Amino acid sequence: MTRSPEPARRAGPFADVALAVVLLVLDAVAAVVALVSGLDAAGYAFFDTGAGPQTVSAVRPAVYVSVVGAFVLVSAVVAHRGGAVVTTWAQTLAGLALVLGAVAGASAGHHGGSPPPPGPGHSVRGRGAGRAATTASASVPDRAAASAAPPARTSARAPCRKGQGRRTVPGQSSGRMSAPYTVR
Repeated sequence: MTRSPEPARRAGPFADVALAVVLLVLDAVAAVVALVSGLDAAGYAFFDTGAGPQTVSAVRPAVYVSVVGAFVLVSAVVAHRGGAVVTTWAQTLAGLALVLGAVAGASAGHHGGSPPPPGPGHSVRGRGAGRAATTASASVPDRAAASAAPPARTSARAPCRKGQGRRTVPGQSSGRMSAPYTVR
């Protein structure tokens, strides 16, 4: 005579909630430790008062935190097999928050921030910049040449009718981008 398997024992509601709270506290501590360890491994100097501003990659801390998130998700599977419903949901949400937050942090580390500073020869041309921006961004020998002879006034396009089209700014050749403005 074979015995049928016993039905799975469910944890009591108080034990389930207590386990969920304890595991969430442990998850938070583990996530903070992983973040600090990842920042330290990436080269961030925490208590160096003489250090200037530094750029640290967000990828390594994100990997550390995502590993903790994976362990949290594994603990959610174990809690589900044990019949702890509240703990399962709490660990699943915490694990997903850690993993998705780490992925978002790593992707923000790659694409976020300010653009790199302009290199040499960068022009500040913009809407209506004209000759002033050209001479302001030119080097010293070019400024002397620019001030010796006035620029040729070339306008390759005919004037527009009121409220229509684009027209080149006087002082720019037709080969360059022209600033849009409407003749009124």
